Amino acid sequence: MQVVSRPTEVIAVVFAFAAFAVVLASGFAAGRTPAETLLLAIVAMFVARAGGQVVGTVAEVVVREHVDAHKQERPIPDTSGLEQGANQIIEVEAL
Repeated sequence: MQVVSRPTEVIAVVFAFAAFAVVLASGFAAGRTPAETLLLAIVAMFVARAGGQVVGTVAEVVVREHVDAHKQERPIPDTSGLEQGANQIIEVEAL
């Protein structure tokens, strides 16, 4: 079993399976023939897969840009100098 690590692929596949299930259920509920319902569900699956790929790509770019902006606004502070003065006692006067 292959593990998908790209969120774009996961989103696209979820869109495809959701479309397949919705068209399959609605086709049978509407009284269409099984062959016609299955054909429409397969077509909807491929169309939704393409649409899900677009939505997933956009979502991945937006999240990446947000994370990069967050990292720039809140950089990790340099703590290398803290180790040297860790044993020092600082006296503070109370008000």
